[in-house]
Amino acid sequence: MNEAAQFDVFRNHLTVIAGYYDSCYTIDGSVRIEAKSLAYDKMDADEFKQVYTALINAAVRKIFKNCDYDIEQKLMSFF
Repeated sequence: MNEAAQFDVFRNHLTVIAGYYDSCYTIDGSVRIEAKSLAYDKMDADEFKQVYTALINAAVRKIFKNCDYDIEQKLMSFF
């Protein structure tokens, strides 16, 4: 899988973890979860901040969960 495709998969997974997803039933009755499409240019400032914060929090909880406090603070300073 190329780098762009890997990034898209990563972004979709992070979007789902952040709580922005739709669920539907497949033909066999199982539930399928799909990341919502987030069009930042169509969001107002408050909605953008809410989504952006949720994505950062999801990344800190799932990707950087074993970081110590100092590293977590450095990461947060980028945002």
